[in-house]
Amino acid sequence: MTIQFLSNVRRGERYTILLSDEDSDLLHYNWTVNPKGTQYPFNNKLGTLHTTIIERKLGRSLCKGEEVDHKNRNKLDAQRDNIRLSTSSQNKHNRGLQSNNVSGFRGVGWDKRMRFWKSNIKHKGRVYFIGHYEAREDAGIAWNHEASRLFGDEFTEFNDIPNWREIFPVRKSLGYPRTNSRNKSGYRGVCRTPDKKRWQAQITKDNSDYNLGAFDDKHEAARAWNIKSRELYGVNAYQNVIEVDS
Repeated sequence: MTIQFLSNVRRGERYTILLSDEDSDLLHYNWTVNPKGTQYPFNNKLGTLHTTIIERKLGRSLCKGEEVDHKNRNKLDAQRDNIRLSTSSQNKHNRGLQSNNVSGFRGVGWDKRMRFWKSNIKHKGRVYFIGHYEAREDAGIAWNHEASRLFGDEFTEFNDIPNWREIFPVRKSLGYPRTNSRNKSGYRGVCRTPDKKRWQAQITKDNSDYNLGAFDDKHEAARAWNIKSRELYGVNAYQNVIEVDS
């Protein structure tokens, strides 16, 4: 395929817009680029260049909820094999690392409170917790698996980790946050009863408190908390590591 080039000058800056042969007639229009905005080539009559081209490619106008995604994330590359129809979620997912990312991997950040690498993923406007990991590479792999499940491979820019599809890292089973010195049991959700004679277990979800009862042994209270945690949070549940287990 021969690539057509269109140079555009705006405020003394020159841009090169890549087009396919089928759309060479668009060279006759004046396209402007806002360097401080979206950087999409725009024409007052036709609108954005990528929308014009994909509507030609589809033979129809875009429907509500449909967007245009650039595979290589270059907004000036409007070649037909580089643009594709997408949903808003898929379009937003095909992005590079944010400027404040410290891990070098998508969806991975440092949890100062827990002192582990944490993996999160955003889907349909909500952020979902994947897990805590000792190695940032493991957190990156976990993000890759979840992104593949939610978005598929076509729209996902995976973290560049060799053979990640064959690796299934184990999430850290965290007890009570290690920075909380007030906890005397060593287990998340387990503390002394008011009379200091027994141990009680309690867990919270969606602002609702679940009292799991009082126990003679703190390990039994921790087991009860683990069971309820799995029931409420599923695969994303924290799990206490029981010191004495049968």
